[in-house]
Formats: sequence, C-alpha cells, structure tokens
Amino acid sequence: MQTITRPDIVLIKEALNVYGDLEYLMYKICYHAAPTLFSSKPSSLICLNNNGKLKLKDIWDKYKETLKNLISLEFFEVKSNKDCVSILIYKREQLENILFNNDVKSYLLSCGYDNYASVEEGLSFLRERNRNNCPDEIGIFLGYPLSDVIAFASRDTIKCCAVGYWRVYSNEKQALSLFEEYDNARKWVIETLVKGYMPTQLLLAS
Repeated sequence: MQTITRPDIVLIKEALNVYGDLEYLMYKICYHAAPTLFSSKPSSLICLNNNGKLKLKDIWDKYKETLKNLISLEFFEVKSNKDCVSILIYKREQLENILFNNDVKSYLLSCGYDNYASVEEGLSFLRERNRNNCPDEIGIFLGYPLSDVIAFASRDTIKCCAVGYWRVYSNEKQALSLFEEYDNARKWVIETLVKGYMPTQLLLAS
C-alpha cells in the first residue's frame, strides 16, 4: 500500500485552506475518484454531505453542471436528500461492458432488476434499490468481480483472503495488483497538488 508522507499532508492542508468552493469540490472528486479518473477502475462512489465546515452537498448542487465541462467521465446521483448526495462517477464504455455481461445481467435480474436496455436504466434501478440500504450488488457497478460480490452477498462461511477496495474471495494476486494501482492514482493526485497544480487542472487533463 502506498502512503502519503507527513510533509505532503501538511502542504495539502495548507492548500485546502485557500481553495475556493469549486476547487475544494474538485479536490474531493480528484482524490476519491482518482482510481477512475486516472486509472482503470470503471467507476467510483463519492459521498458529499453538509455536515462539515463546508456544505459540500450544496456546493455540488451549485457546480455539478459546470463539472460536466471539466471531466470526460459521466456521473449519476445514486442517492440524494437535503443534506447528502452519493455520486457514481463512471467510464461509460467500461460500465456498459460490465452491465451487459451475460452473467452480470442474469445476477442483477435475480436481484430484482428489470431487463434494462441502457446504462442509465441500470443505474436507475440501482438508485431505487439504494433508497433505504446500500445493496450488495453496488459492487458490480464499482467494478468488483462478480464472484466476490456473490460471495459477500451470500454471508456464508467463506473467508475473504484480502480486504481493500472490496472484500476479496478469489484471485487475490490480481486484486492486490489492482489495489496498488488504485492507491498509486490517489498518491499521484496528492503529489501533483503538492507541486502547485490546482484540482481543476487535473480534472481537465483527465
């Protein structure tokens, strides 16, 4: 696992103190969605709320249309209320390939999804399923292996062999390699911001 050094953390905190609302929102997206923006992860889930010093959900509502011009990826609100929003930022082609894989689609149909014909329809069913509790199959949308999602959802006696971006039940070596790749994407974001780049610059380059 990659680690961020203490000097880097201090410099980032100093930078965050001078970011305006839009830049701070872009920073949150750059860091938390780095595996999707700058690596191979098909999507990332970001939760923004109004609980902190900055009202991030309100900032998101204000600038989300602007965001469409800053990144090449797409986003979908999978859950939203007055004080919090959960956003899936995704690569359309990769997510489409996942959702229309025969095994994946059969599993989602068994979970109660209708026979969706587009990424948006699949995401709409996910949003409906996400109204009360986060459904296990959200891992599929986030690019987790179907076998691991099924093993996790079964709540059986199978022990996971690793824990990172998801609980791994098989293909540990491949999963750990991906975890390292995703960590490196986040580390690169921090290192680039420390050099003086602004979050919007990173997003425009994504």
